[in-house]
Amino acid sequence: MIKLSLCFPSSLILFLWLATLNLSLSCKQRIDAQTDPDPGIAQPPQTQPKADAPPQPPSPLQTQPSPRLVDVKFAEVKPEGIHKWDPKWNTHITEAIEAYGIGLVDGPDQPLSDIGKLCKGYGVATQKQKASFWALFFASFARYESGFDTKKRYRENASLNYVYSEGLLQLSYGDEKNHANCPVSKSKSNIHNARVNLQCGVAIMVNQLKKCQCLFTAKSYYWSVLTNKKTAIAQDFKSAAGQLGFCN
Repeated sequence: MIKLSLCFPSSLILFLWLATLNLSLSCKQRIDAQTDPDPGIAQPPQTQPKADAPPQPPSPLQTQPSPRLVDVKFAEVKPEGIHKWDPKWNTHITEAIEAYGIGLVDGPDQPLSDIGKLCKGYGVATQKQKASFWALFFASFARYESGFDTKKRYRENASLNYVYSEGLLQLSYGDEKNHANCPVSKSKSNIHNARVNLQCGVAIMVNQLKKCQCLFTAKSYYWSVLTNKKTAIAQDFKSAAGQLGFCN
């Protein structure tokens, strides 16, 4: 039996190795040509991914004034001699009701029995309508306190320690100590300011209603005219109440 032996010269082995290497290099160059851009051809600019924008703080809430007592329809008040009830005084009153006197138009302290004698529709009225009631009521008794004279000043007797009653509602310095939210201030000398005077009046009325749930007092709480001038005040109120549209 003849045994065959395959022998390859070393030169042939070297030739095959070089051929394989050339083939590998040729394939790599073709692949690179497909993936790399040709430096002779203009390429679109490379865009970098945008970094995430830093988080922005939330915008503060835009608070709007409550519309509850805005655009209230007020009655026109007849003048007292040379002095007139300024229509913007009504707004001073409703601002105070909105801020700290909401009990005048909502809640258990409303003196519905007394109010019903002046304004039959009050019990089913809206808060805006109730605010217009109070503006007219303040005007009606301010007529008998000051005659709408913001500069009026009256010295009380010894029973009231000779204090001065001043302004539209005839208030006194020191009332701010007894009635929360009363903006009267002796250091500011502001008692004759109509807005301050009326808004302090709302604060006093809030306390009157808490005490007696009444418009007209059997015994004076603060304003004596609400005791001794109640008939005249009621008549004055009714003379203008028809303008409100809900009282009759």
